[in-house]
Amino acid sequence: MQTSVRAWGGLLAAVTMTGCQDFGVLGSQPDDTAAPLETERVHDVLQAYQNVPVDVLWVVDNSRSMNVLRQALSTHMGDFLEHFQASRYNWRMGVITTDVSDPAQAGRLVETRGRSWVERADAGPEKMFGELIANIPDQGADEEMAFSAVRRFMQRESKQRGAGFLRDFAALHVIVVSDEPEQSGDDPDVTGLVGAIRNHKFDPDMANFSAVAGPMPDGCWLSRERHVPPAPRYEEAADSTGGDVWSICEDDWRAILIGLSYQGRPQIEGLFHLSRIPIESSMQVWAEVLDPATGETFEVEGFAASQVSDGACDDGSCFTWTFDPDLNAVWSSGLQALTSEGAWLHVSYDTWP
Repeated sequence: MQTSVRAWGGLLAAVTMTGCQDFGVLGSQPDDTAAPLETERVHDVLQAYQNVPVDVLWVVDNSRSMNVLRQALSTHMGDFLEHFQASRYNWRMGVITTDVSDPAQAGRLVETRGRSWVERADAGPEKMFGELIANIPDQGADEEMAFSAVRRFMQRESKQRGAGFLRDFAALHVIVVSDEPEQSGDDPDVTGLVGAIRNHKFDPDMANFSAVAGPMPDGCWLSRERHVPPAPRYEEAADSTGGDVWSICEDDWRAILIGLSYQGRPQIEGLFHLSRIPIESSMQVWAEVLDPATGETFEVEGFAASQVSDGACDDGSCFTWTFDPDLNAVWSSGLQALTSEGAWLHVSYDTWP
């Protein structure tokens, strides 16, 4: 038996144990005159949330009123990165501004050291991100058009064909930081913004939107003299994508950024890539789940979704799965434990040598 660490498309790391039986299982062949071939039995043991790629796009208001708040963002970014580093996610972060009137900014990534983003493998990522924030142009446009900036960014990324900031199999978290409501009008509206960030993902749930802005319904007060109006479009976009809106008037920016770090972690329900191409009819799937209270593991049986009725596993005694041949992956559904680090999906199947 051979044990190896595998990562398919960079999305999930899998501990894959592959074993060849002493005898094979005869399989059918398209050519009836050909001699039957022996198949090989494979057993993949796959753990969620290891080396999951996450792309975080910060959209920072660079109008004059945001100078002090941008400094707070830079100062406390270490708290955000600390939690992301602890998660073992393969993260990447870039920054654009809300100014689309300046062609040099409109949806373009801010640079530092000749780089357009910071990622986990960089030496001193906290310092590099601080440099990105420091390199944001001052005196940006007073019309904060975050949605339009994101749309332009996504259009530019589409032309990169995977060679830009966004990675094909990475989750995407867009975070706006602004002390004013969103002012893009219909260019795009909320529906257009949500479509812009989700159309790049094979699973829409891999993309979400959050903001640090004026909370609904009344906004907030930064000081006795300065009121931040509510940001209903940010609230609607967050609600539509499973994100959240944090009050920009909160004194504790550390709490804001820690909260955003958890919000930014992808909630991809049970996507597990296989090490080999399976003969689908031979697949057997079950889960091994760690009980944190006892430290012991227990097994939960999985059933092909096409073979059980709706709601059959609602009591948690089992879960359902489907095989996606395009991704060569198993989607699990109905077992929340499979989204935690203390759970493993077992997939046993025949494959052709």
